[in-house]
Amino acid sequence: MKSNISLSTIIRHSLIIFLMTWAQPALSQTKEPAEDASSPVIRRIRQLRSLSEKGNDSAARETISSALSDPNWYVKGEAIRALARTGDSSTAQTILPLLNDDNWYVRGAAIEALSRLGQTRPHSDLVKALQSNDPYTRARAATSLAGYRSPEAVDALVQALEDKDDLVKRNALLALGTIRAASASDRILPLLKAEEEPVRRAAAVALGLIGEKKAAESIIAVDKDSGENRWEYAAALYRLGEMAYLDRIAAALGSEYFDIRFRALQTLAETGNPRALPPMMSLAGSEKGEQSLMVRMVVAESVGRFEGEGGLDALNLLIEDLDPRVRAAAVASYTSAGRAGLTPAQEKRLLSTFSDLLRKERSPQVISALEAVFSAFDKRVAADVLLASRQQGEKPNANLIKVLAAIEVTTANLVATLKSGAPPDRALAAERLGLFGDLEAVPPLIDALSSGEDTTVKVNAARSLGRLRDKRAVDALISAAGSGEADVKVTALESLGAIADHNSTDALFAATTDENPAVRDAAVKSLAALGISVDRLSSDAASPNWQVRVATLTTLARLGDRRGVPIAAAALKDPDPRVRAESAKTLSKLGDTAGTEPLIGALSDPSADVRVQTTLALGRLKDTRALGPLTSLLNDRDPRVSLAAAESLARLQDPRARKVLVSSLSNPDWRVRARAAQVLARVSDEG
Repeated sequence: MKSNISLSTIIRHSLIIFLMTWAQPALSQTKEPAEDASSPVIRRIRQLRSLSEKGNDSAARETISSALSDPNWYVKGEAIRALARTGDSSTAQTILPLLNDDNWYVRGAAIEALSRLGQTRPHSDLVKALQSNDPYTRARAATSLAGYRSPEAVDALVQALEDKDDLVKRNALLALGTIRAASASDRILPLLKAEEEPVRRAAAVALGLIGEKKAAESIIAVDKDSGENRWEYAAALYRLGEMAYLDRIAAALGSEYFDIRFRALQTLAETGNPRALPPMMSLAGSEKGEQSLMVRMVVAESVGRFEGEGGLDALNLLIEDLDPRVRAAAVASYTSAGRAGLTPAQEKRLLSTFSDLLRKERSPQVISALEAVFSAFDKRVAADVLLASRQQGEKPNANLIKVLAAIEVTTANLVATLKSGAPPDRALAAERLGLFGDLEAVPPLIDALSSGEDTTVKVNAARSLGRLRDKRAVDALISAAGSGEADVKVTALESLGAIADHNSTDALFAATTDENPAVRDAAVKSLAALGISVDRLSSDAASPNWQVRVATLTTLARLGDRRGVPIAAAALKDPDPRVRAESAKTLSKLGDTAGTEPLIGALSDPSADVRVQTTLALGRLKDTRALGPLTSLLNDRDPRVSLAAAESLARLQDPRARKVLVSSLSNPDWRVRARAAQVLARVSDEG
């Protein structure tokens, strides 16, 4: 997931940092007025900002343009910025004359706007601004030229390295580094020996950004500053492949100065090194106020570069941020470059995280970012994750439908594929129609189940009809439950249980006698879902097939109707030990002490399996009438039975039962002592 930080991001943050760090003398020439809401100037500026959000609205641009002649320098400067925000490159011609305005703020706004308007080559007047008599204008022009990679920009910036003003020289160096002007390296290298430390530092930063490896030794040689900015030499060296310097960059996050913390954070974000992420997240959690948002945005914009689980863990925190801009930035970081290093498992985890966010997100900005990121992944994988997130019976989620449509997964598309696609595609379409949750899919799914020839298509169609829970599908599912294909029968029976229409009862009962155990099991489960009565099950308890008898007892247990106790109690005398064992389980699950006496009578069953289940059942019923009989089983010849007896005595929660266990600690049989000790120890721990 490692990638270079985008040029636009570098420029945006660099403009802020250049002003914060090196332009203070120039800034002091004129101060921006405090934004007093009652001031006519501030009201005008807010109007301009609002108009800029209308983009291509010609009337809005005309109103903004009229403010370029305002006598107030602040209004004029903000009007320039507002024009740039509209994104209309034709306004550049209107802004150009203001490069020569008398006010530094207006000139700076003009330079910034021309850069923002995104022309591929710098205008000659912007280059000429490097010859201005005002050093601040020259410095801003140098910064703005960082937005161009043209030969004209590089030549102009190289010439600016001869400027007498250190601010201009430093900004030119950083601009050359930002645009990776390798051709300028030989002109930058001598400046590592400049008399002024800030110039040496800017040269080191530029060479690091350019990737001029032959500069490494020279940078190490001039890395003597022990002040707050020494980390910048470390950043340059790290970019040149000296990985050991990462910790020094991270240490700068502890600076008392925000501009240093912020620039160090940007550098760490650029690296994509997993070791950089913990200190970055720590800073994001500790900054306050507006600074906090700036930091969180940088971390969010870069989180996609960090490989491994650490990046995904950080993402989980960032998408819980209260500010939608942070959430959107974190999502957007995982587009093309932000997922290159993901393993298939990590990719699935990432998409699942985004799917969960999509289901609850309300911000249009974040939803738009999610739509873009899902579109950037393999559409089949993205669709599988999105559809798998839907809960059965859940109403369609508008966000989910929107993003699925963006990756061309719609009911209409799926139905078309179901009708005419290749068998594998038809099977996938049948599955997805059920996950999609649109009831318009019921008729085509019924057709696919009833008239299809491919088993997988029919299985998926049957399953999807169950997910949709529409009673129009019952007849088709009943018919499929009697087909010759076991997989189709099982799925149809399961779907009948999901729909829970009592018209399917007879078909489900018929399936309980099927020779295929998977079919019988599906029928039993669906009958339980239908709430079948004890009366309907009583006849099956006498079936000649032991498997049917076991299935009947299992169904009784699932129904939880205590009227089934007599049926289950009678089954304790069944000739098949498997039925007797299931009978004990059923009495246990029914939880009625009316089953205590029959269970006590079954403690002498010749089958150890039956005795184990009977003993455990008595423990779960917690009827103290079982105290004596259970005590006698502590010496049972089968260790499983004696251990079950000890467990059940503990379950009785009767002081007498505990006394029995304690007294068993002195039993001559070491096995009895061991089991009693084992159970008492666990009871003590749980208590």
